Amino acid sequence: MPPAQRARPPADERGHAAGDEPLRHVAAAWARILRPADLLARRGGDEFAVVLPGVGLTEARAVAERLRTEVEAATSSTIGVAERAGCERLEAVLARADTALYEAKRAGRGRMAVATPGPPAEPNLLARRAAG
Repeated sequence: MPPAQRARPPADERGHAAGDEPLRHVAAAWARILRPADLLARRGGDEFAVVLPGVGLTEARAVAERLRTEVEAATSSTIGVAERAGCERLEAVLARADTALYEAKRAGRGRMAVATPGPPAEPNLLARRAAG
């Protein structure tokens, strides 16, 4: 969930339209890097979520680093990366990415942190019922 830090001060000084311009720049730059199947969404404020279907943690880290460096001349991006574990709900993955994001923010701007792995995949409920 990379926030485009330093993008918000123009909103405080010149209104929300001016503050949104750097965010539009970041979103456009990142959209050029991402695949058509990837999802880029603004979560609020200066935070975005990027979902990379079918991508493992190693490749996700590489994509996150590309996103971060793509806009570093205009703004800093601090990124939290999480890999989905089994049937883990999207909300849980985003929460883990958010925790990693705040970890990276505490270490300073323009960094990336990787979330701790999610819970092990749960066995299929139907299989569990049949066995129990």
